Amino acid sequence: MLRPRPQVAVFASAMEAILKTHDHRGKSLDTIEPGFALNRLWDEMRELDRAAWMQLYRPATVPTDMEVAKCEEIQKEACDVANFCAMLWWVAERAKGKKSVLSKLFTKA
Repeated sequence: MLRPRPQVAVFASAMEAILKTHDHRGKSLDTIEPGFALNRLWDEMRELDRAAWMQLYRPATVPTDMEVAKCEEIQKEACDVANFCAMLWWVAERAKGKKSVLSKLFTKA
């Protein structure tokens, strides 16, 4: 089984934390409709773009409290984008059925 880099593990934990806050909605990696996930991905990408544009394209300075809050918004939106990408990845994985090569990398033999 592959071990993720520390940065990937932290990001994956943040993704999972956001997914857990939405568990009550009933949309999971196993039941998501591809069209819904793709539409939501585009929505979340626009939100990430809006959140990141002003914050990340400025010269580095000592961050104010408002800038820290903006960075946290960027992180949240990045997780939202990644979660919908993960959903679409699993839709494609299920569509491949037993012919999957990638899934074997992520499961114990």
